Amino acid sequence: MKNTAHAFNEENIKYLRGILGDEKVDTFILVLDPTSDRVISSEDDQKAFETVEKCLKQMEKFGDNRWWTSEDKKVLGYYQLMNPILLVPFDKFHEALEFLLGRPVWTHEMGLNYEGLKAEAERAFNGTQDSDEQKAESIKKSFEQLADLGKPVIGVVVE
Repeated sequence: MKNTAHAFNEENIKYLRGILGDEKVDTFILVLDPTSDRVISSEDDQKAFETVEKCLKQMEKFGDNRWWTSEDKKVLGYYQLMNPILLVPFDKFHEALEFLLGRPVWTHEMGLNYEGLKAEAERAFNGTQDSDEQKAESIKKSFEQLADLGKPVIGVVVE
């Protein structure tokens, strides 16, 4: 069964080719093409189709604001954190988020303290950077969250 055709932004399709690869994007395009006999025939095709579709639909919500192509780390870190679909490579997002917040961010924080990170990012993006004391408290809280899960945490102080 064919999906209904929808015109997606060509620049966004080109961008996704760069991060997801041609094969996934081609699968998506061929499944939607009414002149193609390509259908979703495997779990991999289904996953590729859904991934590309989710990304393109998320990108459409921003209209002309193509923040995922920005070289401004503050813009990239802020918008990616506020959006549920990862539109940039994770390492680029992680670096941008640390730049925005002005402190290290551990990956476990993204799951255990997502709302806290969003609030901190909102302040930083709007020009109110947390103080050094607030940053230190955020880092401490991050490790306490791991300890609360029963994960061993060893603190090292470097002077």
